[in-house]
Amino acid sequence: MAYRKKLYRTVQILEATTEKLKEALSADFEKRFEKEILVEIATKRFEYTFESLWKFLKELLLEEGIEANSPLGCFQESFKLKWIDPQQEEVFPLMVKKRNEIVHIYSEEEAFEIYLLIKNTFAQAIFDLFEKGKKRFSQKG
Repeated sequence: MAYRKKLYRTVQILEATTEKLKEALSADFEKRFEKEILVEIATKRFEYTFESLWKFLKELLLEEGIEANSPLGCFQESFKLKWIDPQQEEVFPLMVKKRNEIVHIYSEEEAFEIYLLIKNTFAQAIFDLFEKGKKRFSQKG
């Protein structure tokens, strides 16, 4: 029971972070903030969501009897279980790479490139995987 509560808590956290990320990527948000601020907010919210997602997957995989202790490992195992759409298979390793690079970005141009990746590719892949994970969580419940 305590394990299920922990998993439920990770779902709640991920739900909150995905909503915040959606907000940061919205047209309304783009109108309200300068480009530099928008990129910083969206990137930070992406980081929170990314961390929440892989920790959720880690717990969900444990429920399947699979131990994965890194973001890439969680995504690889999720792909094997068909939780990740084959068309998005390459998105997640790139996402891990870019997430690791974020802390070393010092130019606005590079930051904006990552923002565009988040907005145009990463966010939807995260949202899709989270929806599949939530369904799996509910089925096991």
